[in-house]
Amino acid sequence: MKKEDLGVLKISMSYFLLGTIWVFFSDKILFKSLKFSEGYLNYSIIKGIVFIVFSSVFIFVLVKREINKRIKIWEYYATHDAMTKCLNRKAGLEKLNTLLKNYSLRSPISIIYVDLNNLKMINDNYGHSEGDKAIIRISKIFKQSVKKDDFVVRLGGDEFLIVLLNSDEKNAEKIIEVINEKINVLNLSSRVELSISCGVATYTQEYINIEDFINEADRRMYENKKLFHSQLKFA
Repeated sequence: MKKEDLGVLKISMSYFLLGTIWVFFSDKILFKSLKFSEGYLNYSIIKGIVFIVFSSVFIFVLVKREINKRIKIWEYYATHDAMTKCLNRKAGLEKLNTLLKNYSLRSPISIIYVDLNNLKMINDNYGHSEGDKAIIRISKIFKQSVKKDDFVVRLGGDEFLIVLLNSDEKNAEKIIEVINEKINVLNLSSRVELSISCGVATYTQEYINIEDFINEADRRMYENKKLFHSQLKFA
């Protein structure tokens, strides 16, 4: 049975149990109290009407609860990446754009543009399932390393954007250090060694729009990625 059918099954079973209990006990009570008197038929009709009204309300409540539950799930996956549970690109950039409109010098906003190194090599050597696991592990580390009000966006593929509120560039660099420490610990017990390249930018009103802001972090990340690859060549 599919997971989405469980809610319907619960409603059906609840209705079946409710109907069985009502019919069995109510008929038994009526039979003992009235037996086959003239009032038995009238009370039986009233009992049936009460059951129809009560069961209709009961089913309405159950169905409404199930629909609301599914709407919440749909809304969640409309704004979140299914694999990592991070905000997806559209929802994440909209949230960041809203924050930038309310920007204040007293509350700096920094972003870390992150790229997972050598994902293609991981996919080619160990399979795409191992590549997916690497992305999930990395995303968990990102979320564990930031404050409650901060958020992580999966831009697509192996690229992420970490948005840090009330954080300057210096603090963002500290967050990167924390992330790298956790990755190093993870690598001790993993057959696939993970690493990231990062670029940091702190918002100022000199940026014309959100694209310029993100592109600056992306440019700095790319510079660090070139450094990473050059180090591999000389290793």
